[in-house]
Amino acid sequence: MLAFTVTGHSPLHHFNQPFNSNVTKKSFKVFANHGFPSFLPKEIHKIKDPFARNLALRIERLPVQVSFSDSCIMSSCIRPSIQGKTNPVVLLHGFDSSCLEWRSTYPLLEEAGLESWAVDILGWGFSDLEMLPSCDVASKRAHLYQFWKSYIKRPMILVGPSLGAAIAIDFALHYPETVSQLILIDASVYSEGIGVLSEMPSVIASAGPNIDPYSKNTLQPTMSNFTLANSHEPSVPLILVNLSIVDKLTPLTYYPWKTQVESILFGFDLVKFLDGTHPMPPSRITTTLLSTEDPKPSSTTIPNPAFHTWSRQDRLLVGALLGTLPPTISPLVIRASSHEAWQILARTYANPSRGDILQVKRPS
Repeated sequence: MLAFTVTGHSPLHHFNQPFNSNVTKKSFKVFANHGFPSFLPKEIHKIKDPFARNLALRIERLPVQVSFSDSCIMSSCIRPSIQGKTNPVVLLHGFDSSCLEWRSTYPLLEEAGLESWAVDILGWGFSDLEMLPSCDVASKRAHLYQFWKSYIKRPMILVGPSLGAAIAIDFALHYPETVSQLILIDASVYSEGIGVLSEMPSVIASAGPNIDPYSKNTLQPTMSNFTLANSHEPSVPLILVNLSIVDKLTPLTYYPWKTQVESILFGFDLVKFLDGTHPMPPSRITTTLLSTEDPKPSSTTIPNPAFHTWSRQDRLLVGALLGTLPPTISPLVIRASSHEAWQILARTYANPSRGDILQVKRPS
């Protein structure tokens, strides 16, 4: 099985945006039919995006029998209109979303002649959940497997964006015969209670990306749970921090944002970078050289390994912080150290005047 990872923004699911007419210059068509399936919520009629409306017309429910429910679950999906010669593409979606995430991509896949399914993960989307079945990880996995067994029936190219990547990885590990290729987009994969994670609060345990290296069935990771090899000081690994669970900073959420970031970095013993108690070491250090030919010691300067370790760790922290900032603020801190960035953000947001807030909201 091949696995691919793509980083970037996962497919959006905000449909009430003005449609860009330039996109329509493709060979596929967008229909103006209003005959939406009756099980869709009435809000579907308010969607303005023609691609979302067109895809919504094709949503249907298929019965899926699972062991944890007495009756079939009528499961929402978009069924392919063509049968391809290659393995089918099966599209999952992100957290609390639906198959409509793929409204712009799905027509392109069909135009390319690919047999494509878009499947709503159990608990989300437009499936009939009136019987309130279990929607935990094991249930989502079992539901997807029964869906595959009943309708797809061939090894598939499984695509998972954001939290859908967690579902895709878990599924591929348990049912490797069903997946020929695995594609992860902007993946969010978290696991609690492994090693040192079991001793941390849940918010910290969820902050580090993890594919369990101790599992016999795991995909082989290129790095450990929290660390990156450090060639300058091999005994001091660099700590990777994922702040994607932190809410985006806004002029009105500075203090909750600050508390979230500090809590996570405290768990990794990295707050010292932000508060300035761990300043940058000198770039060079003096060392004493002893020679058998000259008994008198001599001094020379050499690159300081601690400086390179500090610099790399600091840039990793700045990169993590940038992911939580709005684009209007990122240019102010992109070249700063993490301590300088922390001070800039405090000056900007801690006690802003109304003019400051307006300036942040409406950059010139």
